[in-house]
Amino acid sequence: MQTLVSPRLNNRTQHQRGPGIAADFPVQQIFSSHHARTTRAVRVADDGITLVRMPDDTFIRYVWLSFTLPGTNEVIRALGEMQGSSGELGYTRIRFKHIFPDHRTRLLRFLDAHRPTYH
Repeated sequence: MQTLVSPRLNNRTQHQRGPGIAADFPVQQIFSSHHARTTRAVRVADDGITLVRMPDDTFIRYVWLSFTLPGTNEVIRALGEMQGSSGELGYTRIRFKHIFPDHRTRLLRFLDAHRPTYH
């Protein structure tokens, strides 16, 4: 099983992942070569992303995601596995199933730079 934590980036293990961060940026969901749409991220973490649920959402197990990290030109592409959605809250949780190693490194650096620090 491949984890999303790069051993070269730091010494965190999968069980030591930091919490996600609040987000507000566009995410393209690519379902097929002829079907894609854009929604918004509300939270992003090492292991997945939470998106605004679209009114016409139907359960599809896997979806390709493409997004640019805010304040950067760094594009992240990942295969996501739908974990379910909250109809009342209007969100869909997607776990990263596959993320390219260089994209994983970009994402982890971004998260590390934007997580609150406690002293």
